[in-house]
Amino acid sequence: MKDNIKLTGLSAILFVVIVLLGLTGNIQIPVANTHNLHYPKIEQSKPVHLVDGDYIVQTKYYTPEGYRPRMKMSVRNGLITHIQYEERTPMGTEIRDNDAYIQSLKTTVEKYNEFRWQNITSIIMHQNPYVLPRVSQEPMHESLFRSLAITCFKNAEIGKKENTEINDFVWTYRARSDEPNIENHFLELNATFNGDTLIKLQTATYDATHHKTTNGFDFGPLIAHHVSQQNLDYLDPVHFPDVEPEFLAQYNDVLVRINNLRNGIPN
Repeated sequence: MKDNIKLTGLSAILFVVIVLLGLTGNIQIPVANTHNLHYPKIEQSKPVHLVDGDYIVQTKYYTPEGYRPRMKMSVRNGLITHIQYEERTPMGTEIRDNDAYIQSLKTTVEKYNEFRWQNITSIIMHQNPYVLPRVSQEPMHESLFRSLAITCFKNAEIGKKENTEINDFVWTYRARSDEPNIENHFLELNATFNGDTLIKLQTATYDATHHKTTNGFDFGPLIAHHVSQQNLDYLDPVHFPDVEPEFLAQYNDVLVRINNLRNGIPN
């Protein structure tokens, strides 16, 4: 390994053990270039005893971009030996296979692979998910990776092998109607969740040229209803007789789209 990877105390001992295990084929460290790894100083800590097994953690919902992060951490002889991390669409497509989305992160597939490899290698080398290398990457993915890794690690400490879902993120989902309403406007909804809590619901309308415009309908009562009920359930016209059916139908259509996006159901 390069000399810019600094290990001290217990970490150095663990590193030697892991290398020896690697030589015997009992541990899997991703094969990649080791340049540009910059680890923060590793603090001394008491040994952690992990229970052998495979620990799987994923997010409860899909991300606003339509991917569901998932991590599998394997522990053998009390050591983390293998980590698998993926982000897939409901159809099974990996995020790395979506060039347009990778470009929207202002990165490349190679750099994104490097981001994953550096973090996975760090955890296996240090046997610690709390100390990750300083890498430049889209913040949401760093947060996701760290949360999944820490949850896997905590489960391994107590031997909790049941698959776990986490939901401690603030995410905003956005959806827009395909068809215009009677005023020839398209409706967009933005729903922000903090975990399971709906903390904000906003509407916006656009004309046929996709420019933002004003709408003659007040969605305020509908928004207030959903925030108070803490859901995005379909609104029955019977319970909202004062709302124009066309507006309510469009509103319900966009609600369905947001719910589908959150739960990984293709629109």
